[in-house]
Amino acid sequence: MSRETLNPLHITTEFAQFTAGIKAGFPPHSRRTLIEHATLRNDLPLEDQISAAWDGLGESYLLDESMDAYATTMLAFLEHCRVPVVSEQWLSLGTGPGIYELFLAKRFPKVAVTSVELSPQQVRIQRELLDQVALKSPAVGKRLDVRQGSMTELGDDVGGDYNQILCINSLPWSSNWRAVVVGIEKALSAREGSRVFVTMGSVASRDEQGQRVISPDLDTDTLVEEFEKYGLRAKAMGTLSFIGQHGLFTPRFYASFERTSRMTENWEARVTAGKTELTDYDAHNGLIKATTLNSKG
Repeated sequence: MSRETLNPLHITTEFAQFTAGIKAGFPPHSRRTLIEHATLRNDLPLEDQISAAWDGLGESYLLDESMDAYATTMLAFLEHCRVPVVSEQWLSLGTGPGIYELFLAKRFPKVAVTSVELSPQQVRIQRELLDQVALKSPAVGKRLDVRQGSMTELGDDVGGDYNQILCINSLPWSSNWRAVVVGIEKALSAREGSRVFVTMGSVASRDEQGQRVISPDLDTDTLVEEFEKYGLRAKAMGTLSFIGQHGLFTPRFYASFERTSRMTENWEARVTAGKTELTDYDAHNGLIKATTLNSKG
């Protein structure tokens, strides 16, 4: 599949239908709650607290994430990913119920996806969904490898030759996000053009005073600067805006980074010059509008 044959909007529609089908498979009485309501136990190490919080959600995150949230994220990824023309390996970190990963493994036959998730219960959900999809599409079971593990401690078994790495809404839930970036740089292929796609919203877990409990030093500027420090240059960035869980307005930041030696200017200067694309995506009831705020130089 070449870049010219990729139709991001068409594939996003496929993804929306796929996700709606997954959601419909759960009983309507499934308990639902916001991740912001999760209680962190101070008597446990931070990573164990994060795992326990996501264990407690079960299927509720999958069900409560809005269709606009799923579709807008997928569209932004597809428009800024590198399309596989030969067999590729992709890695996704902090995957929760694994909806994006399952669809990508199903949709792109040349891609093998490794999904790493900390929470045992979220891993259980992923594997159950994989089994269901594999009943009709057996090859998906060979293309998606679901693993339980910490994204802050990517071991040698994960490997270091991934063509693309995804972190969808996961970095703010890391006990050490800078260590995750180091791991990503090691796991990403050394070949020019290898890419990383990141999205993140507000850090959900806060204490009673409203202060961040997890990743207090993580914001969009520090995130971009940390990736750039390792030669992973921001190719595109912007905001994903939609009505998210429980009818709440939910803006999220996204960025696509590329391993390249051709960009040397500061990322802010590249945004001004249009060499780093600045595009916002706004969704409403399934309609997504993309607005590019600068021109490419």
